[in-house]
Amino acid sequence: MKDPYQSLLMALVLTLLFPYVLISAILEASIWFASKSWRGRAVATVKDLKKVYHFKGRTYYKEWFEIPVITYQVGDAVYTEEYSHAEQRAGFYTVSQEIPILYNEAHPKEFIFEGEYSNSDIFSCLIAEPVVCLVMLCLAVYGYANYYLGTHELLFEKETWETLASPFPYKMDNHDFSWWRDDNTDTLEEYIEEAILHFRQLDERIGQEQGGRAYDDYRGRYEKAAKDASRDLADLCSQCIAQFSVQCGLKGEEAAIWKSVYAEFLRQICPEAAPPAGVYSMEEALFMMAAVGDARSLNLSWQDAPEENIGLFLAASCAGRHSVAEMFSYEASVKDKIVQGFSGFVPLYMEEVNGYLEYRPGYGDSGSKDAYPPLDPDPVYAVYDYTMGRYFDTGSFETALWEGAVFAHAHLLSRLEANPGLGKLERFQDENNFFAEFDPQKGPDFYFSEEREYRPDSLRQLYHSWEWCAIDAEGRRQRFSEQWK
Repeated sequence: MKDPYQSLLMALVLTLLFPYVLISAILEASIWFASKSWRGRAVATVKDLKKVYHFKGRTYYKEWFEIPVITYQVGDAVYTEEYSHAEQRAGFYTVSQEIPILYNEAHPKEFIFEGEYSNSDIFSCLIAEPVVCLVMLCLAVYGYANYYLGTHELLFEKETWETLASPFPYKMDNHDFSWWRDDNTDTLEEYIEEAILHFRQLDERIGQEQGGRAYDDYRGRYEKAAKDASRDLADLCSQCIAQFSVQCGLKGEEAAIWKSVYAEFLRQICPEAAPPAGVYSMEEALFMMAAVGDARSLNLSWQDAPEENIGLFLAASCAGRHSVAEMFSYEASVKDKIVQGFSGFVPLYMEEVNGYLEYRPGYGDSGSKDAYPPLDPDPVYAVYDYTMGRYFDTGSFETALWEGAVFAHAHLLSRLEANPGLGKLERFQDENNFFAEFDPQKGPDFYFSEEREYRPDSLRQLYHSWEWCAIDAEGRRQRFSEQWK
């Protein structure tokens, strides 16, 4: 590789010459194209010769050239022009020599020597000179690039190492993960994939430096960056999952999750520095992150619904996640966390709904402050427990969801029959209660497979959410099997 400062000097010279060469090429081509439409002809006479010289060779000797000064007449006007474009070596022209010219009838001062643009001239105008311009531009860019590469670390600059070590834009110090939502997990997975790709690209680049003086330093800095990034990801996942688990009455298992994520991510980017694998795979850790995000989203489209609907929604959420964990043979403790965690999540959800009902927009519009009373927990638990019981008895999410819906519908009708006044509450009106149109005689195929548009608090929505949970897990598994070592 050339001296970077020589490259810079070359680039600067080319940069200064480039406009001159480019403009000359453009003018040359424009004259050639314009002359194709000229029809004026005359005979010019060489009136005088202007001598100029150029330095040639390594010894810089002078070589003389002549520029003809010609005169010609068009109508009553006589024109005398110095024609530098026709410069030739000394002795080529003689005074009083006659030369045919072609001129622009609209502007007679524009002319060329007749036959001047031969086939070789056409090549020069349209091919050679543009190519020269392109080559000069490429050489100038190359010179600047060579200078930069020779005076900068480029991939190994300070900013590179800082970006490498902090690929996840989340601040961990005393962080509150109550904002974590289901789409945040999708974004996190994208960050993880980009970080792994970045690390592997830089790892390959460092490998090309093997044998160089800076190689050991690069390897050490790379390992430190890999550990820092793995630590950030482990902090993020462990704190997010543990914080939610504790709120649901579970032991957070923060240490087990941290060790698992740290070891798994580090194994992808710096396997020689990775500790033994932990309890959970990265796939399982991200599944738990998605479960936390889904629960944090709190799907409050059910907040105006009857208690039986809410109980069915919570049971479907729990059984659906558990079913997908079974489907992909996740660690037993992952499945246990789902079931045990939802037992603590149900009262949290009802508390959230009651808080919404207390400050509901339009409170009292129906004429009574009793239009939005707090939830009765007994019907919620009755439907939740029955549906989960059917799920564990049958091992089938579809069966449990359908039988839970039938049970919830009957339970709701029984309550309304025992207390007709409940039917006046907002949550029992048709727009809030999908059971108002529910007919057990139509069977599960009708409600699970219907293609028509469905409402966000419907039985079909519960079934659809379970399907999407399975699709999301399948996509994650494919990415892990194809891209992870």
